[in-house]
This record gives sequence, C-alpha cells and structure tokens, in this order.
Amino acid sequence: APRSAASAQANQDQARRLAELARLYRPDHSEPRSLLSQVLRTGQPVVVAEIPPLPARPEGATGALWDTVREIGIVSLLGVPMLARGRVFGAIVLAMAESGRRFSDTDLPLVEELAGRAALALDNAGLYETAQRLNADLEQRVQARTAELRMSERRLAEAQRLARLGSWHWDTQSNLIIWSDELFRIYGLDNDAGVISYERYLACIHPDEREAVRANISRAMRDHQPFAYDHRIVRPDGHVRILH
Repeated sequence: APRSAASAQANQDQARRLAELARLYRPDHSEPRSLLSQVLRTGQPVVVAEIPPLPARPEGATGALWDTVREIGIVSLLGVPMLARGRVFGAIVLAMAESGRRFSDTDLPLVEELAGRAALALDNAGLYETAQRLNADLEQRVQARTAELRMSERRLAEAQRLARLGSWHWDTQSNLIIWSDELFRIYGLDNDAGVISYERYLACIHPDEREAVRANISRAMRDHQPFAYDHRIVRPDGHVRILH
C-alpha cells in the first residue's frame, strides 16, 4: 500500500504541519480523484497549476486531516512517478503554499530526473536484497547437501571397514589414484591426503605379479572394458595379502 516516505519544509510551522499530515493521511489507491493515485496508476506525471482554497470542512471529512490541509494552504501540486526499468516504485509529490509560485510543465524535467534516480536506487536496493536472500538460501542448501554428502561418506567408510573392502578412482591425466580410507588400511599405508601415485601403487604389488597387473591395466585402458583379477600385495611390514 502507498505510504509517505519523507517530507521536507524549511519553515518550522509548515514542517510541523507536514509531519502532522504524514501522520494523519492514509493514501487511498482506489480513489480516482487522488493525484497520488493517478500518478501511481498511470505512471504519468500530473501538474495541478492552481488549487482553489479549501472550503469549510464537508460532512464526513476527517476533522484533523482537513484542518491540517487547510493550514498548509497548498495552492499548486506536482506529482511525478518514480520509474525504473518500466516499473513504478512510488511517486514524488511537490506542493506550493506560501511562496505564491505555481508549478508548470517546465518543472517536470528536473523532478523526473530526481524521481528516476530515486527509483533506480530503490530498484538496486531491491535487487541487492533479492541477491542476498538467494545467496543465503543457496548457502543453506549447499550446507545441507554437504552435510548429507559427509554422512554418506561416513556410512560408506564404515561399510567398507566392516566388509574389508576398498574403493578407488584413478585420474589418468594427473596419474593420481584417489583411495578410500579402508584401501589405505588394507595396503598398510598412511593416508596421504587420500591420493597415491600410480607408481607407488605398482610398487605395492608383489614383484612376481607386477608385470601381469600392469598388463591387465594397460589392456583395460586400451579396450575400455571392465576388468577383475586376483593379485598379491606386499605391505610395508612384509606381510603378503591376496586382493581381488
């Protein structure tokens, strides 16, 4: 709903009346005779060059509001929409009172420039707030997803520990193999940030089977086919184990 954002007046008495007007006045967006309503509805400026003096309070009018408007003594009005990217963000309404000056179309360019800058500032503030809200939502989703992935990793690691199974992923470009924690334990090696080089892996293979393992891997890479084989490894403590 429309609301007053700010008002200004150098004369202290008028400033007090404007503050009272802001407190009492509740814009009715559905009132077609309202200058503010017309500006917001059409997105077009409205110039009221001459406003006749207000008559005595009509029946049904709010007493304090009517009296405040009469005390201000408005004689001319100018309303300009605050436009940015084709959207109306509000309106700037200027009033002439005791100065005796009247608004005309020549006043529009300056006020429209001010209104446009104010609308752009509001639009940017809205975009920033939206971006912040979206970023916060995205961060929450990432945190939740990260927590889920970590839980899955812990469950996988526990399952591998119980089953004495290991898993790995080989990045052939870097020639590094990512091992699971359990695979490091099976080989009796320290976990070096979860990765091991291909050469270090081959060094763990029993010397009598190293060439056969190398040949199996080369054939799988050439044919792009799954492979499986049994082979022996030699742990750092000298124990030999058979792996599949």
